[in-house]
Amino acid sequence: MFKRECAVNEVVLIGRFVYLSANYFLRFILYGTALLIVATVFPEYIQAAETLVVNITVNSVSKGDFFVIRNETGEFLIKVEDFPSIGIQLPVDPGTVIGGEHYISLSALSGVSVVFDEKKLSLVITASASLLPKTALDFAASQPSSQNVYYPREKSVFLNYGLNYSYGDPSGFQSFTIADKLGMRSGNFFFLTDSQYTKTEQNADFVRLMSSLTYERPKDLQWITVGDMLATSGSLGSTINIGGLGISKVYQMDPYLIKQPTLNLMGAATLPSQVDIYLDGALVGRQNVQPGRFELQNLNY
Repeated sequence: MFKRECAVNEVVLIGRFVYLSANYFLRFILYGTALLIVATVFPEYIQAAETLVVNITVNSVSKGDFFVIRNETGEFLIKVEDFPSIGIQLPVDPGTVIGGEHYISLSALSGVSVVFDEKKLSLVITASASLLPKTALDFAASQPSSQNVYYPREKSVFLNYGLNYSYGDPSGFQSFTIADKLGMRSGNFFFLTDSQYTKTEQNADFVRLMSSLTYERPKDLQWITVGDMLATSGSLGSTINIGGLGISKVYQMDPYLIKQPTLNLMGAATLPSQVDIYLDGALVGRQNVQPGRFELQNLNY
């Protein structure tokens, strides 16, 4: 009788153990299935955001190392204050505040693609030219200036003259002529006069031709003249000899002065490029431009 009761108790214990094991196993299966469903439908609750130090390259131009955040969905967020260094224009969207700092998700930028190399910790960004800064190349700055022109300031004097003597046979002496031009300079003042003396068998005559004192203003490309001068109205006009006070614009004082309109040319480059400038088939300039919009200003042609 005692042996039969022990056997019955043992069978009951084994049955309870099997029941409890099956119950725990069923709960494990249910919990595991629930976690799998949550991980599939809501992955953001499983994967946490992380801060990375990556080397950022924008359109094949390395920008250096930056702190970025990769959120639960795999998007990359960059600090707003880092965008000027990266060289991408910000959208109107203020972004997301994380830890008291503003971040912008690269996926929120239209025309931007991102490739992340986890082994090299590099973030390769390809952006459209409209999002990149504009580069302006002013060719007027590379032109020689009037500072490279030598303007005489020393005191100097010159005299030009010509002699003409006429003698005939059998009449003998006919005429004698001497023409001269005298010039003197001191600083910006220049004095110029010319005359002519003629002697014949009948008489002798001395004529002063033109005399003037000119004050030069190189910075303003001006001459202020007192005395005799020639007034012209251009290549299609006439010339008249007058006397008095004259103020004239003398563009020839600056040989590097550009007197015709210049050309501005705009374009866009998605990668670091080289711009070659040809004038009448000859290479006259070569400039390197960064990715983005560029403008070539004041091209002289």
